[in-house]
Amino acid sequence: MKEIITEVTEPNYVTVKKGTKVRKIKQYQTDDGKLFDKKDEAERYEFKLEFDKIDHIIDSFIYDLGERWYRAKDEKELELLKQKLTWSHSNIRGLNNIKIGEWFNYRVEDGGDYRDDIYFTPLSEFENEVSRLMHLLKG
Repeated sequence: MKEIITEVTEPNYVTVKKGTKVRKIKQYQTDDGKLFDKKDEAERYEFKLEFDKIDHIIDSFIYDLGERWYRAKDEKELELLKQKLTWSHSNIRGLNNIKIGEWFNYRVEDGGDYRDDIYFTPLSEFENEVSRLMHLLKG
């Protein structure tokens, strides 16, 4: 994010003084060129831009799997996902099993008056579970 300082010329309408008044405005330009007057708004916008770049697919057919599968391509994306997909006052399960480059499922169970449960399931773990189920059903 770039910090941009722009000089804005304001006309002076007081008849006693002559000339113009120059005022400096500080703005913040995000990576996509959008300008913000407040730094925290620019940072939130850039955070959203970065988060939206992460590979994900939507699976709305099987409820128990949650709605989204994600894959972090590097450590930065992994940290971004952890920050965005978790919150305080929740029970977080499986987050330490997530690896860079591997698809994982993200699912939230609403805790009502209690803490929400957030589940992270790597694709490899999901495949093992499905394989065991298939073996049991066929056997």
